[in-house]
Amino acid sequence: MAKKKTSKKVKEHSHFIAVLVLFAGFSIYSLASFFTSNTAYIDHYYASVTEVPTETVVETDYYSYFNDVADDHPHITAVTELLNAGVLEGYPDGSFRPDEPMTRAGLLKVLATAVDADFGGRDLNGCFTDVTDEWYAPFVCYAKDAGWVSGHADGSYKPGDSVTRGAALKIAMEAMDYAICDVVNTRSYDDVEETDWLAPYVCAGKRDGVTSTSLMFYPNEAMTRAEFADILFELMKQKQLI
Repeated sequence: MAKKKTSKKVKEHSHFIAVLVLFAGFSIYSLASFFTSNTAYIDHYYASVTEVPTETVVETDYYSYFNDVADDHPHITAVTELLNAGVLEGYPDGSFRPDEPMTRAGLLKVLATAVDADFGGRDLNGCFTDVTDEWYAPFVCYAKDAGWVSGHADGSYKPGDSVTRGAALKIAMEAMDYAICDVVNTRSYDDVEETDWLAPYVCAGKRDGVTSTSLMFYPNEAMTRAEFADILFELMKQKQLI
């Protein structure tokens, strides 16, 4: 009888140890899983806080002087170079207003500055019916005398109107005495016929990298201040004026 009791106790003891081992193993597994998952979460959280996305970093040699022209603006180089050269200027509030249309009067002021026009003490006023003695009169009248512009059939110039992309390119090339294409046999852009008055100018522009390499030029759309800065900068580089 004594042997039977001992065997029963040993068996009960073995069951107890087995349960204890199983419980310990389960506890260790749970703790390991807990720490592993928490470590992964902490690493992920830390990375999300400290990691800097490389795609948002823009490297550039130019930094804007204007509060509305970002350092990564597509025309930042032209705007900055022309500003430093004294060709362009902004507004008293520190802006440049790059997306505003270039006016017909503003265009001539910039071009006269770019070519260092010599007014020679002349009385440059009253050259159009709507150009008398305003601030822009000397620039407009100088441009008329130089053959850059001729105005409208009614004798007006409409200085406050937006200048079109086609007119701005032509006037700028005339001001720069730029070599345009003598013969145009094919279209440089799909929206400028080879027989169009603008064809020799866009031909030269595309030939020399002054204008874009795209398929369209949009000659009748308004030229923005930033777009004109880019074209003028390229023209001045070609003429070694900057």
